[in-house]
Amino acid sequence: MNHEECKNQFNQTRTIREHCKLLQEFIDNRINKGPFRGSTTKTREYLFKTYELPVCRITNNIPQYEGFYKAIRVPRSYLIEVNKHEYSVPYKYIGEVVYVYIGNDEIIVKDGNTQIARHLRKDGTGRSIIEKHRPIEHQNIDTENAVYKTTDDVLKIAKNINENLYLFCYHKIEADRAAKKSVHSTIITCKSVIRLFKNSYDIEGVSEACKEILQEPSELWNCNQVKILTNQILERNSVNNNLITSGVSLIKSEDVSVHIRHLNKEDNQMALNNQESVEE
Repeated sequence: MNHEECKNQFNQTRTIREHCKLLQEFIDNRINKGPFRGSTTKTREYLFKTYELPVCRITNNIPQYEGFYKAIRVPRSYLIEVNKHEYSVPYKYIGEVVYVYIGNDEIIVKDGNTQIARHLRKDGTGRSIIEKHRPIEHQNIDTENAVYKTTDDVLKIAKNINENLYLFCYHKIEADRAAKKSVHSTIITCKSVIRLFKNSYDIEGVSEACKEILQEPSELWNCNQVKILTNQILERNSVNNNLITSGVSLIKSEDVSVHIRHLNKEDNQMALNNQESVEE
């Protein structure tokens, strides 16, 4: 078929499907089965079947290309679902409507004309999450979880922070192991107490609470009880300090009864020194 014949063929009235079929036949005859670079024996079809086809991998499903998918309102999880797979979008778009475009290889998400996310297409159950799409709080949780993977990690971290904190975590882990409790829940408890220690303005109080809580039944070895005990220790220390600074001291007699006496200036200083010694 020469150029004029081809031109006449395409000038005839046909449907788009019929034109596509004719064009495919033209490509196959003129290009695939035509001479390759002037050769009289080799064609593109011959080269493909001889060298490329044997090393091709079989695919069971080639996704159909679709330029525009649909408008989707971003849920609280900031994960939109396309063909049963979930893709992340920046969390700031929660509640907003975004537009999803699907290619053979990519999923593109736009806010109007602005691209806000791009993922490799993965049909089927699963999630594709880009870390920067998540709130910083969620990123920190994952970072923390990566640090506290095992009980050994917990003990190593606690030991580097405080001795009483380490002892609490050690005995908590041993008690939960003996009771056959979930390792995950044990790590969460220890991690919460470690976080409480790091964030507390009264580190000594938390340390003392970690020590005293071990005198209680193991069922009470949790972050909430440590927090309660820390507050009690803080109040107890506050009362003692107020009594000393106001010139009043609690003196315990031999018969275990308690007497109150007023201190003079020299006794007041002596009591403060004794208090510091006890704290040390």
